[in-house]
Amino acid sequence: MQLKRKLGLTLYLIGFLVLLVGCGGKINYQGEWYGALPNNEEVKITISKDTYTIQGDTEEKKSVLAYQQTGQGFENKTRYVLLKIKGEAYTLSFPTGKEADGAVLIKTSDKDEPLYGNAVHVMSREDYPDYQEYIDTYLEQ
Repeated sequence: MQLKRKLGLTLYLIGFLVLLVGCGGKINYQGEWYGALPNNEEVKITISKDTYTIQGDTEEKKSVLAYQQTGQGFENKTRYVLLKIKGEAYTLSFPTGKEADGAVLIKTSDKDEPLYGNAVHVMSREDYPDYQEYIDTYLEQ
């Protein structure tokens, strides 16, 4: 009887852990975004499977960059994706934990502190965000 109870509890815990890991969710960051640079210049950002495109108001202001996702995580209600762009470390941070609320691309200086660094641009799925308002709302807490 004791062995049966331990086996049942073990199976329950394994099932719970599988459910917990499965609910972590994948961040859907690919697609079209509206962005704002620190000078509040509006840009369109398109993230595909392997390219990160930033389009300004002219063709000369277009950058197509290859990137790799190197990880992801969750810290203090903030979901994030680790990216490597041109050999440099960046974090695509979702301060509310929800992709729909917007994101900020951070150039990180310390691989052990992925949420710290310089904000490169802010992003929204709905409309062009105000850079300073976004920073004040989500990053200066």
